[in-house]
Amino acid sequence: IESGNLPVTIAIDSEFGTDPTLGRASIDSGVMAATVGLALVLLFMIWYYRLAGVVAIAALAVNVLLIMGTLTLTGATITLPGIAGIVLTIGMAVDANVLIFERIREELLNGKTIGNAVKSGYNRAFVTILDSNLTTLLTALILYRFGSGPIRGFAVTLSCGIVASMFTALFMTRCVFDWRLYLGKLKKLTMVAWVKQDINIDFLGMKKHAIVLSAVLMGIGLIAGCVGCFGGKALSIDFAGGTEVTYSYTAESGTGPDTGVVEKLLKGKGFENCRIGYKYSVTSQGRLLEIVLPERSTDEVALDSDAEGTGLDLDKITSVLNEGIEGTEFRLVQTNSVGGLVGAQFKKQAVAAAFLAAIGIIIYISFRFELAYAIASVAALIHDVVIAGGLFILCGFIFGG
Repeated sequence: IESGNLPVTIAIDSEFGTDPTLGRASIDSGVMAATVGLALVLLFMIWYYRLAGVVAIAALAVNVLLIMGTLTLTGATITLPGIAGIVLTIGMAVDANVLIFERIREELLNGKTIGNAVKSGYNRAFVTILDSNLTTLLTALILYRFGSGPIRGFAVTLSCGIVASMFTALFMTRCVFDWRLYLGKLKKLTMVAWVKQDINIDFLGMKKHAIVLSAVLMGIGLIAGCVGCFGGKALSIDFAGGTEVTYSYTAESGTGPDTGVVEKLLKGKGFENCRIGYKYSVTSQGRLLEIVLPERSTDEVALDSDAEGTGLDLDKITSVLNEGIEGTEFRLVQTNSVGGLVGAQFKKQAVAAAFLAAIGIIIYISFRFELAYAIASVAALIHDVVIAGGLFILCGFIFGG
């Protein structure tokens, strides 16, 4: 740091190591989300598309293996947003197979043989899958180039997933169908049909009601976004800053309480959106419990045990821990103010990456189709993001880094 010619003098005040408790919690929650999502997709695909669904699930398993293998070979680091990218890839891979199967269904209803229906279905779905995946890949590459940290982790897994899903959906499943056709074992494809093929819904006739509903939802989303983000209530500690409280402890069991237990206890007493972890002092304090609570002010203040000016009652936190966790005595060791400067930089890069991704989508769609289609597509994306973001905030969730 000193060799970087910074106009400051650096002195080491303290040195701590951090236990991977947050990482383990992130991995557990990410694996759980992926497992539940995969199980639901598996059940639906097999029930709705029967044999074709089984083929799609096999392709999906290969897709996940290809992603994990690519990440391992390239030495990429798995982050929580990266796990989210894998989960999103599962949905995208299934979406490609659904497009193909529905095209095959249409060809079968038109009286074609099973072989010609499979061939025509893949040919008709190819361009649609290619365009949708290329625009997503373009977005992922822009996010990787201009993003940082968690954004890059998401972009890496999403990029790997897109390439893998195109391979499995367009090549692997086609090989399975062609192989069964060659052996003469594919005589028919039965699929469940929820929607009749000859159904006719006058969507344009409902445009006035749709416009009003859309305007109301966007208004709610914008208001919720402005109040939540500018007020800081919808931003995590990474963005808004907070107060770091460190406790030493003496436990009868010899180990500290589980971070999930501490988090649940504090949330039950009104301390929302806290982040719990363990760190250890390399000097003499040993293993310490670290609690980071959100704070609306990022001013650098010297915090005392009363946490004046922070809106936090540290004595209450201490009593909650000592009374709520039996067999463990907690002692307040240190309080620090945590600024949101890293989060501010993260926000700038995220906004810049999203803007450039929108420009890239406009250019690609304009080249493939027309400029009007490109503008309409980006407008629809903004519309969906505003509504989804507003509902996200209204449901009590927060944006985190």
